[in-house]
Amino acid sequence: MLFSQNHINRIQDKFLPGLLRSRLSRAAKKSGLDKPTFLLSFDCDTYKDARVVGDVHRKLMDIGITPIYAVPGEVLLEGAEVYEGVAESGAEFINHGHYKHSRLLDDGETYESWNFYDQISRDEMEEDVLRGHETLTKFLGKEPKGFRSPHFGSFQKEEELADLYRVLNTKNYEFSTSTVPVKALHNRALYQASGLTEIPVGGGYDFPLTILDSYSFRYSKTFKYGPPDYIHQIKRLGDWFLSEKKPYLLNLYADPSQVYDWPEFFDVMKRLAPFNVPSYEALLELVDVK
Repeated sequence: MLFSQNHINRIQDKFLPGLLRSRLSRAAKKSGLDKPTFLLSFDCDTYKDARVVGDVHRKLMDIGITPIYAVPGEVLLEGAEVYEGVAESGAEFINHGHYKHSRLLDDGETYESWNFYDQISRDEMEEDVLRGHETLTKFLGKEPKGFRSPHFGSFQKEEELADLYRVLNTKNYEFSTSTVPVKALHNRALYQASGLTEIPVGGGYDFPLTILDSYSFRYSKTFKYGPPDYIHQIKRLGDWFLSEKKPYLLNLYADPSQVYDWPEFFDVMKRLAPFNVPSYEALLELVDVK
């Protein structure tokens, strides 16, 4: 009986979390990290995020964490005033495509994901990336250096990533953070891919290959874990960082509208604050990527 890579990953996650953490720690050391390192990025996919992002940003800055922002161009323009304030604080913004990839349903409150890169043509993908680049360049007054694919977990095949990197190379991007945790398991914590650096998103303490996705843990009706599990996983990682002090890269992402009213989220962020690196560009200065 043949098993898919996803099935193998789930088996490893369930039965070998300690071994996986050790391997990910070695991957971080190979990348030149000598201690636990934490980055928090926000995918701001809807206008709901713009309504709360200013308050969320201030709370995190007050506890010593500088978030990074991935905002689709159309959403960025709708919330330009608030995001200008965030950018003025020194926060890093990365290209997240231009077109909205969550659409508001008829009830006026519920959003539905769409515009998945694996479900549109390569030409449409390229247009989204390049228009996002143009929009963010005008917003920032300089060209962005990094990118994250919308719904990146669905766009992981080698040929898909190769097509993405080809487009990014036309604009001289330095890095992408568009892959899942298992990519770090099979490479370095950060690794060279088609001339740029790929920075995989991180997983939990007890299941290092499962992305700590704020939506899945807090709102999904089909996901097997819930909000307490999300907080517990981050707490365990923070405690492990403090006790072990081993090289490790936690590249965590969330959506502001999914955490703004969650006091436990901000409490657990305090545990990770001592390990925060404020931007992907700052991270690249710390590592040896080959």
